[in-house]
Amino acid sequence: MTFLPTKKDASGKNNISSVVDMTTAFESDTQIFSLNSVNKQLLSISAFQKDRSFIQFVKSFPINTEIRTTKTFSTVAPQISRTPTPKIGVDLPAGLDAGVVTMEINTSFILLPENPMRKRAFDRRVGYFANGYDVFEEDSQ
Repeated sequence: MTFLPTKKDASGKNNISSVVDMTTAFESDTQIFSLNSVNKQLLSISAFQKDRSFIQFVKSFPINTEIRTTKTFSTVAPQISRTPTPKIGVDLPAGLDAGVVTMEINTSFILLPENPMRKRAFDRRVGYFANGYDVFEEDSQ
């Protein structure tokens, strides 16, 4: 999935910098700039409401850019059942009353250092995740 347009919208001095219009990426419900599907399910959030969502501001600094958006989602009403079943997640009180929930989401773009950082080894005490893999060959049992 790509968010960048096929052409740049403008160029800076000596064609060193470019301006790219990312408005549609931030005004939509893209998982990178919004809630992931697991959090939506846990909070009983359903559909994104574009007409109630907008970009509050974009601020650029020497090494980072901050983007604050306001996004509104409709919520799923709780189902009443004769046989109670445990529910995973939380019903937001405002969402139950109004049928929608509005959130402010901040996104940061930070310039990476010129010299790449040293690779971190897996350490279960720190919280980094390691991906394991198996090699299947003809001779393996």
